[in-house]
Amino acid sequence: MMIKKATILKLDDQGYGFTRDNTGQASTIPYTLPGEEVEIESHADRWYLKKIIKPSPQRVAPPCPYYGTCGGCVLQHLSPETYVDYKMERISRALNRYGVQNLTVEPLKVLGNHTRRRVVLHALKTSSEIKLGYYQLGSHRLVDIEYCLLLRLEINQLIAPLKEILQTLLKPKEKLDIFLTATEAGIDLLFKMKGNQGLVVSTLDLLKTFALTHNLARLTFVNDQEEWPVVTFKRPQIRFGDYSVEVSADGFLQTSSEADQLLTSLILEEFPSEHRKIADLFCGRGTFSLPLSKQGKVDAYEMDEKALKALAQAAKIQKLPIQTYTRNLFSNPVTIEKLESYQSVIMNPPRQGAAAQVKMLALSNVSHVVMVSCNPDTFARDVALLQKGGFKIQKLSPVDQFLWSPHVEIVTHLRR
Repeated sequence: MMIKKATILKLDDQGYGFTRDNTGQASTIPYTLPGEEVEIESHADRWYLKKIIKPSPQRVAPPCPYYGTCGGCVLQHLSPETYVDYKMERISRALNRYGVQNLTVEPLKVLGNHTRRRVVLHALKTSSEIKLGYYQLGSHRLVDIEYCLLLRLEINQLIAPLKEILQTLLKPKEKLDIFLTATEAGIDLLFKMKGNQGLVVSTLDLLKTFALTHNLARLTFVNDQEEWPVVTFKRPQIRFGDYSVEVSADGFLQTSSEADQLLTSLILEEFPSEHRKIADLFCGRGTFSLPLSKQGKVDAYEMDEKALKALAQAAKIQKLPIQTYTRNLFSNPVTIEKLESYQSVIMNPPRQGAAAQVKMLALSNVSHVVMVSCNPDTFARDVALLQKGGFKIQKLSPVDQFLWSPHVEIVTHLRR
């Protein structure tokens, strides 16, 4: 272990403080701020904060007691103004890196705490207790929590009962992942365990009683070989606009219903009213496909078959003009010829972006594209390709649905 002093120069794209010593060696230090003089120590080729010698005036007291041990929320020590500035600079750096210019960036819209509706918690039974929570930053050490400031109240209320039932469910040294999603019907809960250990009758009865006692919508148990739908009291559904769709505890969703509503409003408020033929690429369970079906016919593309099946079923039951297509848009993007049939295209790719699909869009005759992205770097890369294809950005709307993290969501309309 080595200890040295350092001055933090800036925050990097992970939200870590960046420093460089007199030999030119660069290091990143979590939980620091620009201008701070700190003492740092090395462990396993990484540097960590040991002591703050001279704190920044922009440093505030973190609201969470698990700050600094839990691996999330690395920006809780930033003042509100510094926090917003960091997220906006994160976007500006990415845009400048790829030469994206001539656009208006709106103020950051920040969603509050206690709104997150889905989470994965990790559990471990030691010789004497159950630990339930998140992993420490850069470590497999489990940090036991009693509540989380990000989570909705009904999820937080389950943490203590979960610890109690896991005392019976787990053997010493056993681990378990718990997927929880708050839905309109109640919480959808999935226990996921490595290995092939099954469930005995007494355990099934215990889990059914737990689900009934805590008003769960559904409880499922999964191991490496099979899945047990332990009990379903109600189909777990959420609403996108005016329409409902079934969800799964381990499936992708935006972080909150508030995020759904805000992102959808940013898409609809500038959507061309005359456009009736729409493609929704990386559609998931229909976050945007379902509301847009009021606008016109929507072709929804997605490689997650489980999500697409739920969307297709929702469209059929509610008699909506949505056609679903199973497609890997990374290896098999929608072709130029097919794109010609659409007036508007919505894209909401995962963090790696959608370079292959964007190249097709740039060469097509599509006149309107809406880009939704959770990664400023791949967003800027993809938008730069669209600009070369003749698209222009009117404005960019950033949304902070990933509170106290370095991530930020971006929505923009491109036209030509």
